[in-house]
Amino acid sequence: MEEPSKKIELQPFAMIGILASYIFAYLYTFLATNPISLGKTILVVFSLGFCISTELVYHRKKASIESWIWLASLWLIILGIVTERNTIWGEYSILFSHAYAVYWLLSRSGIVIAGESSIFLPLDLALGFVIFPLKNYFLRLRTLFLMVFGSLKKSSSLATKVSVTLVLLFSTFLLYTAGSLLASADDTFHRLLKSLLEFFRIENFDQFLLRFLISLPIGAYLYGLIVGISHESREKWDVVREQICAKSSHLRTIPNKVWTLILSVFLLLYLTFFVLQGSYLFGAFLQRLPEDFTAAQYARQGFFELCAIMALNFSLLGVLALSSQQPLRDTKQLKHMATALLLEGIVFAGIAFSKLYLYIQRFGITPLRLQSTWLVFVLLVGSLSALYSLQTGKKSMRFWILYSGVTLSLLNFF
Repeated sequence: MEEPSKKIELQPFAMIGILASYIFAYLYTFLATNPISLGKTILVVFSLGFCISTELVYHRKKASIESWIWLASLWLIILGIVTERNTIWGEYSILFSHAYAVYWLLSRSGIVIAGESSIFLPLDLALGFVIFPLKNYFLRLRTLFLMVFGSLKKSSSLATKVSVTLVLLFSTFLLYTAGSLLASADDTFHRLLKSLLEFFRIENFDQFLLRFLISLPIGAYLYGLIVGISHESREKWDVVREQICAKSSHLRTIPNKVWTLILSVFLLLYLTFFVLQGSYLFGAFLQRLPEDFTAAQYARQGFFELCAIMALNFSLLGVLALSSQQPLRDTKQLKHMATALLLEGIVFAGIAFSKLYLYIQRFGITPLRLQSTWLVFVLLVGSLSALYSLQTGKKSMRFWILYSGVTLSLLNFF
């Protein structure tokens, strides 16, 4: 990868961007330490600054429909925090807003590995939160240096640059001397200058200095994130995606017969469980609790059973898709078994929802119960999306990610 320092360009908004990075990084230090009312105001101002800065940097690129969806979801979360309607997610909302902001930036800039939301989502977030900002961490400092010395020609000698620095220092000394002379000549000016110097005494500005020092790495991170991504090439990440896919093809070493045997054992196990535990599993559909169970225990156990089963099934199918000698869709037997496994997951999701519904019907809705219901539907839609892809060969991961992201943001207003 080429280092951004080798090709820094002074865009029209470069100076404004650098100044804004200092201001908004300083504001960011208040988000976790100030009273709630002021914190809300700063959150809105900071978020507006982040979004406007991103648009100024990438205004020449056409925004995709997906980027608009993520931007709207981000502001739903922010408005939920500001209006104090975020009772469902509580303190997690501010963490979600960070994730949405970074992912919107990646989508707006067009630098997501697959060009859209995909199975590469975890890698996209790792790039956005870690790789890009740290890779360009000193970009602000290099750009600032280039702007300060930009008037000097590239052919200028070291002696010329040193001379400019000495002139600046000497001018500062003369300015201080002139101020002292004027202060000694006029009492009113002396009092004004003294008040100004008192205002800037360090002991009166310990909090300011502390926040400013903390804001420096934050500002460098933000500038490296927003501006640094603009140095990335879409073509380069297309190549990265192709390389990842090419390397994953080397994992296809497990004979299909082995996978057929493994899936047969899993399906037999699930079928046996359904037969033996039918009354326990489907009792909620009949508004009936099993013996020695409370509604809370019944719902909680059903929810965690669903999470465990879904995690296991998706892991199993993911490893199968990566390691089978032939693609899953090209082998009828494996395709039918994978279909049965996904249908089993859909049934489990329905069972888990029926238990939660019975619990909510008896004791009412709470943030935790609504969170659980949301996750049940996310897993259900995930199973349906995977089933759709398996049967049609069309991609559905993007729909699942968008569904999960948009519904999560909407919960900030319940």
